[in-house]
Amino acid sequence: MARGRGEPQRITYLIPGALSTARIFGPLRKPSGPGHLVMEYRFPGLEKQPSDPPMRVADVAAAIAAHARRYPGARLEILGYSTGGAIALEAAGRIGPARQLRVVVLSGVTPVPGAYESAARGALAVGVSALTVGSLQPRAIWGEYYKVLLYGYGWRRDPAIRRQAERQAARDRDHLILPVKGLGRAHTKDLLRWTLSDAARHSGAEILFLHGSEDPVFAVGGISGLARRVGGTLCVVPGGGHVMLVTHPRILGRIEAFLTDEWQAAECR
Repeated sequence: MARGRGEPQRITYLIPGALSTARIFGPLRKPSGPGHLVMEYRFPGLEKQPSDPPMRVADVAAAIAAHARRYPGARLEILGYSTGGAIALEAAGRIGPARQLRVVVLSGVTPVPGAYESAARGALAVGVSALTVGSLQPRAIWGEYYKVLLYGYGWRRDPAIRRQAERQAARDRDHLILPVKGLGRAHTKDLLRWTLSDAARHSGAEILFLHGSEDPVFAVGGISGLARRVGGTLCVVPGGGHVMLVTHPRILGRIEAFLTDEWQAAECR
């Protein structure tokens, strides 16, 4: 999906995570002016897309790079959330150092064996959620697990955080995209075998990682190592879980600052 018209001077690619859409990027979906083209990736089975074939990191990355080549004079930006972070890094590698490119990876993923370890932790957390709600209904279970995604495994410990998690989960309960009808598999199976390509390691892009200190899906330590491998900057958001764009909307300002040369890297580690 494209937003903006005419020959672009600036192109922003928005890549959401599994079981999500580009709506998670909020106001960043809106073009900043007539020369700004915003492109959104849609996962299989969502927003009228066929559920087959499943998402493949290399294929989506190649499609983004091919589109970017059509506009050699445009300034490029790629924003990837969660699974979209892997796609963003691989797309940057395919675009290469000859182009001006900035990449933001939010709540990113790590290469093999990262996804296997994450899946194991997630399966255990989903099982605990099922026991907590005393139900096998997917919406009830996922609504409980969503609290973990919001604030991490320790969300119950602080009464204030617990209240926030309960309120946000209640607000979002009916809008969650559930891993049913094969959606989860179609969105994440290829991630299980994702290894960082040599091109991605040497993309030459300016890369910012924004990651929550309490992210239950991929730990800060693994993301820190990934950031070093690609020459990126890691900014850890205190108290952030995996869905920081919901719980910490101020990071949208950090993203905009990074994209517009107003970024202050001193606050990150």
